[in-house]
Amino acid sequence: MGDKSDLAYENYTQWIIEEAAKYKMPYPLSRYLSSTTPVQPMRILPSTRVKYQEKMDDLSRACDAWKKKYEKAASELKDNDMEIALQQHALQ
Repeated sequence: MGDKSDLAYENYTQWIIEEAAKYKMPYPLSRYLSSTTPVQPMRILPSTRVKYQEKMDDLSRACDAWKKKYEKAASELKDNDMEIALQQHALQ
């Protein structure tokens, strides 16, 4: 047997609910119908996957570059604060 189709499952569940309502049978739903069906991720074509992977790699490199810039700026700020504290101590 193949994979269970989420669309077919949702359609079947909706049909059950409508039939229960037609015959005035109680059918309690603890959640909304859309939240009862599992969400299946969309399949990505191999050509699209390569493009997305390249984009993710570019973004990862950009993120790493910004982290390095932040760490450098934080280090310079710490050094400047230390220098100011030393100068203030020397003036007293």
